[in-house]
Amino acid sequence: MTRIIGVFVICFIQCSLNILSAQDLRAVNISKLPDIDWAKADYNNVTRIAGLLDNFDILILAESDHGHGSSMDAQCMILRALIDSGKISTLYVESSWINCDRIMSVLRQKGEAGILESIKYMRTYELKYWVANGFWHYLAKKIIDGRLALSGFDIDGISPIIVHDLFNEVVEFPEVKKYSAIHEKEFGDAKWYFDHFEGWNLSSVFYRESFTKVQSLINVITKVYEVRGDLHRVSQWKLVLDFFYWLYRRSLVLANNTYSNQINSDKQLSAFHAVRDSLMAQVFLQNYNKNTRKVACSMSSYHAIRNTSVIDGLDKCCKDDSIHTMGEIIGRTLGGRMYSVCFISYSGQYGVIDYVDKRTKKIKKPLLNSIENKLRKFGYPFCFVNLRDQNISDSVFFMNAIFDRYLRSKWSENFSGVFFINKMEPLVIQK
Repeated sequence: MTRIIGVFVICFIQCSLNILSAQDLRAVNISKLPDIDWAKADYNNVTRIAGLLDNFDILILAESDHGHGSSMDAQCMILRALIDSGKISTLYVESSWINCDRIMSVLRQKGEAGILESIKYMRTYELKYWVANGFWHYLAKKIIDGRLALSGFDIDGISPIIVHDLFNEVVEFPEVKKYSAIHEKEFGDAKWYFDHFEGWNLSSVFYRESFTKVQSLINVITKVYEVRGDLHRVSQWKLVLDFFYWLYRRSLVLANNTYSNQINSDKQLSAFHAVRDSLMAQVFLQNYNKNTRKVACSMSSYHAIRNTSVIDGLDKCCKDDSIHTMGEIIGRTLGGRMYSVCFISYSGQYGVIDYVDKRTKKIKKPLLNSIENKLRKFGYPFCFVNLRDQNISDSVFFMNAIFDRYLRSKWSENFSGVFFINKMEPLVIQK
């Protein structure tokens, strides 16, 4: 009798929570893919994924963490299908808008002769990996031919070369010279940050006094460009100011650390990202609203999640309820137009193998009741599952989507689909 009651209780709990079962997955039309080699990709193999833009305007491709090489390969395959079929005209990447703007300018001015030069403005591992796997040469030619625009939405990762170019242009302006003469010390202190600009590694301590000095100088600079009617330069300098604001807020988050440049906890990590996410959403919305055609976006899954409140335990381990991700922010206005795909894996390694060292980790062993474990049993090396399928849209299950943690949620409220990779390979960007 006790046994029967126990079985009944378990069944009741599972039914009330709509726990994902193998039977649920068998009822779903899972798209099997034979390979993810972007250079050999057949559009027919990714028709279901690329075809999603028939009903949506924004396709978000979200890797669970930076350093998942196989996820990047799969994204390249999907992106090529989207570009070759003319479904997208703009690709957004988790890189600085200023960097992408310079890359676009170099390619359009110099053509194929500018492809090699464009590489020096790349600051993210993902873009560097595209160079290593050959995808960048394909993208660059599409940009040169006018078939594609590349844009960024990140606050971090601004190229020091571009910052130095921008600053060297303004130091001879009469208005700036006048400011430097009146505020000699403040100007000198602010100038140091531009002369030694190295992105977020610029300074482990950047508090209000430093930010105020930089802000005062940039306000003078943007006023000059506003008077001259150069709104492009105004936008660039405002983004530089946004970066310094993020650096200032980042220093407040890390203020009590033994080493203020090191994140000590997941709570700090989410606070560290909070201002960044809000600024990234602002940059994306401003650029997207100028051209509302269909686009694709590549970003980490943390930034892409749309409803963190339904992820069990996320508030306890990783994120305060008051903090909103980029996906949540842009979802308020564009939610009905967005379809997001999260890339997950069953086994393998992730990390970066570059010219300096090898930094990789093993993919965490899946939980028995995770979607990774259930998909692995189908025996597919790669497959795509639409979480909006009525057979699983209300299901609750564990998934390793963010922070290398298996978290439980009704994941259809955060991602629209999942791309499963049986064995993950790390990013390799060595020559």
